Amino acid sequence: MRSIRRSIQLPLVIAVPALALLVGVGASLLVAGKMRSDFDASLLIKAQALVSLTTVSLSKVDGSSVLDFDFADEAMPEFSRRSDPEYFELWDARGLTVERSRSLGTRDLPRLQTGQTSPVWRDYQLPDGRAGRLIEVAFSVTSSDAEQSDGAEPAVEVRGRPMLKPDSAKAVLVLAQTTDALNRLIVIIFAAFLGAAVALAAAMLMLIPRVLDRGLAALGDVAAQVGRIGVARLDARVVLAKPVQELAPVVTRINSLLTDLEAALARERRFSADAAHELRTPVAELKNLAEVGQRWPEDSAMAARFFADVGALAVQMEHIVNELFALARAEAGVDAVTAERVDLNALARSVWSVLQPAATSRQVRLHAALDAELMIVSDAAKLEIMLRNVLANAVQHSEASTEITLTTARTAGGWRLTVSNHAPQLEATDLPRLFERFWRKDASRSGAEHLGTGLALVRAIAQTLGIVATAELTAGHRLALSLEYCESSTAASPDKSG
Repeated sequence: MRSIRRSIQLPLVIAVPALALLVGVGASLLVAGKMRSDFDASLLIKAQALVSLTTVSLSKVDGSSVLDFDFADEAMPEFSRRSDPEYFELWDARGLTVERSRSLGTRDLPRLQTGQTSPVWRDYQLPDGRAGRLIEVAFSVTSSDAEQSDGAEPAVEVRGRPMLKPDSAKAVLVLAQTTDALNRLIVIIFAAFLGAAVALAAAMLMLIPRVLDRGLAALGDVAAQVGRIGVARLDARVVLAKPVQELAPVVTRINSLLTDLEAALARERRFSADAAHELRTPVAELKNLAEVGQRWPEDSAMAARFFADVGALAVQMEHIVNELFALARAEAGVDAVTAERVDLNALARSVWSVLQPAATSRQVRLHAALDAELMIVSDAAKLEIMLRNVLANAVQHSEASTEITLTTARTAGGWRLTVSNHAPQLEATDLPRLFERFWRKDASRSGAEHLGTGLALVRAIAQTLGIVATAELTAGHRLALSLEYCESSTAASPDKSG
């Protein structure tokens, strides 16, 4: 099973130490590069100092330019000492050595002969075997007292010919120093950076699991609390000791689901108890009829009455079963919805004509205020069931010699149908329970005619068709049951205003 902790921890354990090592190596390389660059710069400065000691003069033999190197070992003892010496060598344009450091003895430094006028650096093993680095500088030496005009006085006579003072000569200087100290320092820096990176990586390896344990503790707490919830503990709720922003929606949703499950389970338990209660009476009557019939089987007249009673009980039980079956299918939403054009006014009149005898027997009359030509698009069969149950509820629960009002109207976004009847026995606190299964204000009114599932079925079918079923008490203590459809708020419904 995939673990969130492992999914987070494994990449961090690999990536963070690797990143720390990479940063350590990168920083070490940058520092080492900067140190080598500074070392080369110091080589160049010292080479330029040596170049400044070079002058040019005129040879009295053939009049050629001659390089002079004004160098004293006392001023730069590093070129003559025995311990950790430095080296230099100066050549003229003909490749002849003009001067070399005493530390070289009779040995020569290498000439790179790159032909470049800019300084050139190379790694080099010094004559004493140490690791080193050298710089080669090619330069021109200009006489400090050369004449600047064509009318200059001749300064020297060579072989009887007057010669002007030399103005410049080319030379090459090579300077070499050991890099042992530099290399040791770079190694120390590398070791320090890598050591710090390794220490950081080790610290992260120990810290990451603890941080994750602390950060995911709330998630583990939620998992533990959810794991303890069962059918017998649906009243439990998930509670975090400290609110966590990321888990707040999850906890809220879990608690909401638990509330819904608790309510659903309570409804199912109540449904089972109510169904058993509704069926217990006809089943008991059937049992008594069967026992009496077995005791006097020869009485044909009594048997005929028994069979009539059995048939009535069977019809009553069939009505109960059919109501429960219709309610279960409507709440499950398994019935297909067939959209068709329906004349809502004609449908209401048709349903009332069926209920007219029952209304007449109770001296209940109907006042209809119907909107002209109210054509809608919906499921006619399901609408008929809803209208029949709403009107039947009004007929059954109205006081004798009262009036039922039926109104239909077109609204801005659809239509509305309202059935109103006198209901002095109802209170405002009863309204939320009107659409519950098996709920009756008067518990004594039971049986096939007062099963208590009619309005529950109305609400279930209304949800299927995208219709809102509401109940309210109006002036005169009248109960108004409304069915309202609004196209804009139920775009997913197949039901549309015509």
